[in-house]
Amino acid sequence: QLVVDVSYRAALARHYAEAGRTDEASLFYLGLFDDDFEAPGRLYGCHQAVVLGLVAEACVVMASRFHAPLLLRLLQPWLGLHLQITPSLYLAPTSLYVGQLEQLLGRQDDAVAHLEQAVDEARGAGIVACRPIQPEVALARALAERRRPGDVAAATDLLATARRAAQRHGLTRYGRQCAAAEALLTTLR
Repeated sequence: QLVVDVSYRAALARHYAEAGRTDEASLFYLGLFDDDFEAPGRLYGCHQAVVLGLVAEACVVMASRFHAPLLLRLLQPWLGLHLQITPSLYLAPTSLYVGQLEQLLGRQDDAVAHLEQAVDEARGAGIVACRPIQPEVALARALAERRRPGDVAAATDLLATARRAAQRHGLTRYGRQCAAAEALLTTLR
C-alpha cells in the first residue's frame, strides 16, 4: 500500500505540474516527504527504483532543488539499469532521471554525461521512447543550457533525430517535446 501511495502521489504531482495546476501539484509532491522517505517499508524491493523514478519525474517537473540531492543519492545504485514495471510498462534508463536531477541542480557537465549515457542505453536496448521524455530531448536541453562550443549544433542534431523517430512512430507527445526544445535552441542561435 505504501508503494502505491508514493507512486500515486508522484504521478499526480507530475501531472498537475505539467497542467499548470501548481497548488495541487505541491500538495501531492510535498506529501511524498511528510514521513521519513527512507523508512523501512516506504520504498522496497524491485519496485524501489521504479518508485524513485516516478518521484524524480515529479521532482524535476516541480523544480524541487531541495529534494533532488536525496533522490540522486537513492538512484545511484540503479545506474546502468532500465526502470520497468512490467514487460509492457517501460519508464526509462535510470541515467535519464539522474541526468535530469543533476541538470536541475545546475551540475551541467554531470547532467550531460548521464544524459549521454541514457541516450546510449535507450538506443542500445532498442527503446523507441521513454515514458517521461525522450533521452535525446533531455540531452539536447542540457546541451542548450550548458552552451559550450558545439553544444547547440549537437543539440540540433539530437532533436532532428528525435523528431524523426517521433513522427515515424506516431508519438505526438514526443514531437511536442522536440518542438519545445527546438524553440529553446532558436533563442540561443
